[in-house]
Amino acid sequence: MKPLLLKIKGLNSFIEEQHIDFNRLSEGGLFGIFGPTGSGKSTILDGITLALYGKIPRAGGQLNGIVNTQTDTAQVIFKFGLGASGQYSIYQVQRTYKRTFNSKTGHERVSTKAASLYDLSEPDNPKVLYEGQREVNAGIEELIGLNAEDFTRSVVLPQGSFSEFLQMTGGDRGQMLERIFALEEYGEKMSARIKRLKDSQYLQVAQMESLLSAYADVSEDTMTEQRSQLERLKADCLLTEYLWRDVEAKFQKYKLIWEWQEELETYRQQADELNLQKEKINEWQAQIDRAEQAAQIKPLLNRLEQREFEAAERNKKLLVLNRQVTELDEQLMNTRQDWEKACQKRDLEVPRGREKILQLKRGIKIAEEIKQIQNEYDELRRQYQTFSQTLTELKKDLEQKQNEITARLELSNGCRKKLEELKISPHIREKLNHAYEEERQLQQESRKQEELQQYINQLNTGLRAGQLKIKTLTEQHQLKKAVLDELFVKKRNLEENCPGCQEDLLNWQQKNNQLQQEIDTLAAWQQEKKTLQESLAKLYAKKTSLSERFSQEQGELKSQETLRQEYQQLIGQNREKNLAAVLAKKLCPGEACPVCGSTSHPAPVQADEGREMEALTQKHLLLDKQVAEQQALVRQIELELRDLSAKVVYQEQTLAALDERIDGRQLADLQVQAQKNLDYFRELKSAINSWENQQKNTDDQINELKDQLSRWNTEVAALKTAQQKDCENLAKQESLQEQSRLRLQTSQERLNLLCTELGIQQAEEEYLQVLQNDRQAENLESQLKVQQTELSRLETERLSLQEEVNRLDLSRTEITTRGQEKNQLLKQLQAELKTICGEEDPKTALADQEKIITDIENNYQKINSSFEYQKELYTELKQQHSNLKGDLRSLRKVLEQERIEFEQALSQNGFADRVELSKFYRDEYAINQLRQSVQEYNADLALNVAHIQRIEQKLSGFSISTEDWQKLQLRREELQGRREDLKNRLILQEATYNEAEKRWSVRQELHRKKDDLDHEYGLITDLENIFKGKRFIEYIARIQLDYISREASVKLKDITRGRYALELSAEGNFIVRDDYNGGVRRATHTLSGGETFLTSLALALALSSHIQMGRASLEFFFLDEGFGTLDAETLEIVVDALENLRSEKLTVGVISHVEELKQRVARRLIVTQAVPGVSGSTVFIE
Repeated sequence: MKPLLLKIKGLNSFIEEQHIDFNRLSEGGLFGIFGPTGSGKSTILDGITLALYGKIPRAGGQLNGIVNTQTDTAQVIFKFGLGASGQYSIYQVQRTYKRTFNSKTGHERVSTKAASLYDLSEPDNPKVLYEGQREVNAGIEELIGLNAEDFTRSVVLPQGSFSEFLQMTGGDRGQMLERIFALEEYGEKMSARIKRLKDSQYLQVAQMESLLSAYADVSEDTMTEQRSQLERLKADCLLTEYLWRDVEAKFQKYKLIWEWQEELETYRQQADELNLQKEKINEWQAQIDRAEQAAQIKPLLNRLEQREFEAAERNKKLLVLNRQVTELDEQLMNTRQDWEKACQKRDLEVPRGREKILQLKRGIKIAEEIKQIQNEYDELRRQYQTFSQTLTELKKDLEQKQNEITARLELSNGCRKKLEELKISPHIREKLNHAYEEERQLQQESRKQEELQQYINQLNTGLRAGQLKIKTLTEQHQLKKAVLDELFVKKRNLEENCPGCQEDLLNWQQKNNQLQQEIDTLAAWQQEKKTLQESLAKLYAKKTSLSERFSQEQGELKSQETLRQEYQQLIGQNREKNLAAVLAKKLCPGEACPVCGSTSHPAPVQADEGREMEALTQKHLLLDKQVAEQQALVRQIELELRDLSAKVVYQEQTLAALDERIDGRQLADLQVQAQKNLDYFRELKSAINSWENQQKNTDDQINELKDQLSRWNTEVAALKTAQQKDCENLAKQESLQEQSRLRLQTSQERLNLLCTELGIQQAEEEYLQVLQNDRQAENLESQLKVQQTELSRLETERLSLQEEVNRLDLSRTEITTRGQEKNQLLKQLQAELKTICGEEDPKTALADQEKIITDIENNYQKINSSFEYQKELYTELKQQHSNLKGDLRSLRKVLEQERIEFEQALSQNGFADRVELSKFYRDEYAINQLRQSVQEYNADLALNVAHIQRIEQKLSGFSISTEDWQKLQLRREELQGRREDLKNRLILQEATYNEAEKRWSVRQELHRKKDDLDHEYGLITDLENIFKGKRFIEYIARIQLDYISREASVKLKDITRGRYALELSAEGNFIVRDDYNGGVRRATHTLSGGETFLTSLALALALSSHIQMGRASLEFFFLDEGFGTLDAETLEIVVDALENLRSEKLTVGVISHVEELKQRVARRLIVTQAVPGVSGSTVFIE
């Protein structure tokens, strides 16, 4: 990382924006930032850390107070490069802060207003990488590789943070090294990766075990059992299929006969229903005939009724017209009288009104002129009053200005007199200044004398306390050494009496686990044996019962077969008998018998007409059915016996295998042995844990005592060195005290001489009085200038007021003349207006007159329109009345003719009157509905007869009873259900067997994969143990720290001319070796301020030169403290060391107010102090 440019505005003492060009500043490799105390040097480092990390570590990370009091916002912009030298990627971070004030609490608060990070690698195309405070902070840490604390400990070292890394110990320094040397990959990140890998592997193992548990029910025994069940189901399916086909053939034969029977019964029920509807159908036919006759006369009736209705309507209308004509005649007479009156009024009053309107319009015009002139006259009066009032006020102001001028002249004369009184001669002023400076030096020397005396007293006290502490530490060291020897003896005794190790515990644990597993297995086998024995007992009982039933059913089958054979013989005999009867029936008297050849037939065989043969056949068929069913039952029982025998054999073999596995072992004996092993394991574990605790406590005590002895040795050596330095310092301070006493005596003599010449007692009091007089004289001169300025201003204002008074007086005279002219014209116009309209308003009078004329015209038009309308309406009504009377006479003639024609039609068709005709009348739709119903009935009747004849022909005398049909259905359904059930069971068993085969194959493959996963999990566990507790990263960090300490030691030796070297203790803490004092090793907290600075500088140089995180190599660091504690010689050495760093491509910036250091640094950034109320701090490069 290389800084390029920093811009600061409104931060601490900076108000205006200041630019710091690090490219120019760091050309020589070493530069300095100089300025007086409080000028804002450290604020430059604050600006860098604030821009990068959004906080200032030396302010505790707080933002309150960072914004200058003369502004409400602060802004920092920092441009820097990352990468190899000459191949930088350019970035710019920018932050703006705003101060707000809470009126309720009275506190101010500074918050981030904006934050952004840009990539400026392409100047013409800047890219915004992050925006927002959190996002920019995270982006900076990712780019640079350091957080804010690490940055201030190793790169930008502000006041108070320079020696932090030197004095850090333990976990804090380990975490810092882990970050700055990119060791997270081998520490927490590596452990996290291993843990994630282990968790993933453990999850795979658990998943594999879960998968295997899903296949726990698959074994070779279950496969044999599944195969046996499959064969039994196949045999049952074949037998059931044979029985079902026999029953299905009979079912299909009688199913058609049963359906015909049901259909025939339906049609017969339909015939009965049709016979019940016959009377109603005849009635509908009669209605159809009368409705057709009525339909022929209905048009005549409709026409006659229409004529009658029209005649009645015309008669009503004629009456109405008669009444309207009479009423309209009376209205027409009244309207004619009103019309004549309106014409007379219009001709007389309208001309007079129009003449009056012309006069009123002239009056309106005059009234408007009067109003305009009156407004102008009022405006002139208002201006006259305004000018008069303004003129009075201006005259008062003019008089007041004159009084102020007089007062100012008197005050200026008084200031001049007092100024002459306060003047003092330059000769006296110079001597007084010398006396004042001499008195101040005398006071400073007195204070210094007192401070030296106090410091000498402190050194004497410290020397005595150090001697006492050395004595006490030596005595404690001897006591602790004796205790340490006793602890070594105790440790050897423990090692000789070790009860065992963790490996012994692990072996015993494995033995106990194996024994417990054997117990669990034996218990499971015994439980399985008991279950098998109970199952075998049940199978033996079931097999015995089934064997007895099989014997019974076989005997029944033999009996049925014997009876069937007997019926078969009877059928044969009966068939022969029937054949003889047939021959006997064909014999004729005198013909030879075809059997015996005799012509005489005394006793021919008589036929039984087949009734006996039919009965024997039916019985034989029934026996065939019974025999088939009995054979199926016997086969089913035989299959069940075979199945039971196979189960018995399988379970007997399983029981024998279990007896072989148990091999006479007793569960109680194994449990007793397991309890003994467990008790011994617990005793051994307790003893080992107790021994390890004692061993650990002893080691901890030994290490603690070693640390204490080492610290005491270091502390004693440091105390002795400090005693020697304090003695040297005491002699030096006593010498300085004597020199100060001589300077104090000389200064007192010079002061007394000056006070005598000036004739004063206290130089400071007189000097302060002179200063007060000077300040008073300056105030008087300022007041005199102000008075002169005010006099000039007042005279100018007085002249301006006099000119304004003259102008206003002239304007008021002109307004008076114009007002008199307007008043005379106004009186003339008012007289003329009064002549035209008197006291009445001309506009109102005009409106009233126009309204009168309009009303007359409107009334005339209204009456005239009404009169004309009534005349036209009367003429029209008279014409309508005449036409209507003619139409009514013609209509009555036509009505009489049509009535005669209608009555003749009624008589011809047998209807008495209109009422009877309406009773039998039906519209065409109703007639068609009745006719269609009759036709449908006749069609249904014919179709029903045809269906009954068709079905009787199909049956041909065959039939089946409901009981026989139901039995046949039940038998078929029973066999079909059993057949489907066996098929489903067979399909399910085949699928189960196939699935079992697949699961057996999968189980073998899963076992192989699990063995591989267990092996990988063991390897990952071993790797996790290697990286546990950050042991690996601690090892790498210790190597890095050793390297840094060696390089820092080389730099420290160069700076201290071979006196000091830097080492690491056994605990990894920094210690300093003093080679000028016999190689004594001292802890860092015992170093003086100068020694701490030199050691921290060497360590910071070594650390900064080796920081490497990601893509960010740090090529600079800043130093902001410690140079004031160095003497001239050491300062020379430090500057030489810093200048030598330019060859190492490292830029170093130092911040100091030490003048000697400023002279040695070629490139300097000068910070000038802020001027209150004028400007903030400023910077420039020299």
